[in-house]
Amino acid sequence: MIATSRISASTRLCALLGNPVRYSLSPRIHNRWYEEHDIDAVYLALPVAEGEVAQTLRTLARTGAIGANITVPHKLEALKACDRLTSEARQVGAVNSVLFEGSGMTGDNTDAQGFAQDLRKRAAGFSCAKACLWGAGGAARAVLVALKELGTKEVLIVNRTQEKARNLVRSFEAEDPKGSMALQSAAAWQERRDFVSTSDLFVNASAQGMKGIALRDGYFPDFASVVKSGFSEKLAYDLVYNPTRTLFLDLARKANIPTLGGIGMLVCQAAASFEKWFGVAPDISERFLRTTAARLEQN
Repeated sequence: MIATSRISASTRLCALLGNPVRYSLSPRIHNRWYEEHDIDAVYLALPVAEGEVAQTLRTLARTGAIGANITVPHKLEALKACDRLTSEARQVGAVNSVLFEGSGMTGDNTDAQGFAQDLRKRAAGFSCAKACLWGAGGAARAVLVALKELGTKEVLIVNRTQEKARNLVRSFEAEDPKGSMALQSAAAWQERRDFVSTSDLFVNASAQGMKGIALRDGYFPDFASVVKSGFSEKLAYDLVYNPTRTLFLDLARKANIPTLGGIGMLVCQAAASFEKWFGVAPDISERFLRTTAARLEQN
C-alpha cells in the first residue's frame, strides 16, 4: 500500500499499461523502490484497451509523467507510438519501457536484458543449445534476442496462430543474415514432437497460464511423455509470475525438469527501467525476490 503521506502536489507519475493489469505485481515493486530511494513518484497500473495505447502515452507525456512500462498485449503497439527507439527496442521489435522527455517519448526494451540476467543469476552455468519457445508476441521476441546472446543454436516457436509464428521467424531471420540461430515454427507442439523431446530449454512467453486469462487445452505438452531423458541438463522457464504455480511448470516438474517462474525476470526488467528513469540501481537480491514471491502468494 502506498503511504499517502508521501504523495504531494509535486509527486510525479509512472505507470503500467496493459490488459489485464489488475493482478500485476509491478506497482508493489516500483513503489517499494521509490520509498527505499526517497523518490517523489508513484506507480500505478492502468488498464488500456487495444488501439488506445498511443493516446494514453501521449496523455501521460503531457501530464508530466516520468515513464511507463508496457505489458501484454501492447508491446508492439507501443513500438509504433514512440517518437524514438533505443537499439534494444529496435533489436527486439517491441517496447516494454517508455521514457517521457517533454512531449516526446523514447521506447526501450528491458525484457531481453531481464530474461538473460535472471537466467545467468538463478541458473548459473546452464547451457542451452536447443530451445522450445511458446508465444510469438513482444515477450517472445525478447526471449529470442536473449537466447541468441546466450549462444542457443536452434529454437522452435510454438504459437496458436502459426502465421504469427512464421512472421516472427521471418523478421528475426532478416535481422540475422548469418543465421547464427536456426528458427522453426509450429502451430502446435505435436508438429515438431521430436524437436521438443530433445530440447534443453522450454520457455513459455505466451499469456497462457496468466491469472485472468483462460487456458487453452493441449497448448503445452505433457513433458513426462514427450521429453527424452538423458545426460543433458534441462530447464523450464515460465515468464508468467502470477500465479507462481502454473500449468506449464507443473507439467515440467512431473517430468523432473527443473523450473523457474517469472518473478526473477519481472524484477530484473523492472530494475532496468527504474535505473534508466532515475539513474539508480535498485535492490534485486535473492532476498528481495523471495519477499516479492511471498507477498504474491499471500495475495
